[in-house]
Amino acid sequence: MSESAVGAVLGENTFRLVQLGQSENGWKLENMAEAKLPFKFRLLTLNDDSRFEEIREAFKKNVAKDGWAQKTGVAVDRNLLFIKETHVDTNLPSDEVEKQVFWEAQQFLPEDLSKSYKVFWVRISPENPFVLLVVFRKLLAERIEQLFKESEKTLQNISVDQFAAMAAVEKLFEPKGRLVGLGEVKKETTIITLLKDGNYFRSKEIDFTDVEDDLLESDQNLSKEINREIDRLLLESEINESDSPISQLYIFGEKASMSLASALEGGPALEVKLANPFEKVEIPEALKDSVAAIENTASWLVGFGAALEVLA
Repeated sequence: MSESAVGAVLGENTFRLVQLGQSENGWKLENMAEAKLPFKFRLLTLNDDSRFEEIREAFKKNVAKDGWAQKTGVAVDRNLLFIKETHVDTNLPSDEVEKQVFWEAQQFLPEDLSKSYKVFWVRISPENPFVLLVVFRKLLAERIEQLFKESEKTLQNISVDQFAAMAAVEKLFEPKGRLVGLGEVKKETTIITLLKDGNYFRSKEIDFTDVEDDLLESDQNLSKEINREIDRLLLESEINESDSPISQLYIFGEKASMSLASALEGGPALEVKLANPFEKVEIPEALKDSVAAIENTASWLVGFGAALEVLA
């Protein structure tokens, strides 16, 4: 029997579950679900025992059903975390690297880190002087662990939605070229992530909260803003001519669409694709109607990535 895993995405208002397994030709969709949360999944809510209990019950109601695999990975909204690129000399002894990482984290989180936060770092690549700091409250990790423990599932991995999307694109779409872009297009923000040789390279958050709503209703206008910021990110990153241009840009998220992908063409990416994960997996007859009813299939990419991170 092939190994299976569930990818859970804890969004602000809803949670999604995607179960993937291995097939002869790659991956197969085995189960999926989506449910609305009784309260917004925020730190303030998680700190309230009574509200968290209602979230736990809603989660357990879906996850405890028959048909779900035991192994689970969860992807957390990056807005619940602190993520920062910073210079750290990773060639130093490991204890010195940890001291540098902790010191860098302390600069933008003046509170007592040891009591309230967990800090970890990701080395971007051997030749890259940057590391990626990820800092999150211990409360967040504790509450997530409670959700899965009481649902009698094995929590294998806690990831960030941005990293889960990277895993999904790498494993499902197998992008070609040295420089690849991901764009998570939301209502008020867009997160651009660059991958170089398959590894995280740089990212940028584009904030649209101060932009007039009417301006961004047009895919043409939105694409101009996104392409402009990608050009700026490439310039700031000092991309070598041999590494440029971006071979493919994969867009996903609540505002991603085929029309936006078309509007983005002609920009800094040679090719723009809507990252619909359902097109890259085998779908059984029993789930085809459920998939066909999904209005925005590209918004499910992170859930696929959370499952694939466990199966990797």
